[in-house]
Amino acid sequence: MDGASVPVTVGGGEAGSRIQVQVSADGQVATIKVQGRFDCHLQQEFRQAYESAGLGRTRLFLVDLAAVPYVDSAACGMLLVFRDLALAQASEVRLVGVQPVVRRIFNLLQFQNLFRMD
Repeated sequence: MDGASVPVTVGGGEAGSRIQVQVSADGQVATIKVQGRFDCHLQQEFRQAYESAGLGRTRLFLVDLAAVPYVDSAACGMLLVFRDLALAQASEVRLVGVQPVVRRIFNLLQFQNLFRMD
């Protein structure tokens, strides 16, 4: 993502929000950063994140999982739904900063065939 970005408030702006969104100045790249456990409790906040990041306008979504030590099946499902929605809008979703334990889960689910993982 380029150096100029705009923060987007997600989840009503609560101080304890575990998802942060940054959108590039030109609106073409959005980074959705998840912190902590990525599980069923983040379903609404994650959906709000990609919607506020410009689904339908943004060409590339980077889902930053560098601070995520755990994902559950609900999180995997959220990523798949997000991917399908993005593809329907001619956008790409990449998973970045994936920790080794999370990558093992993604590999078991064949996510490497569905997402580019950097």
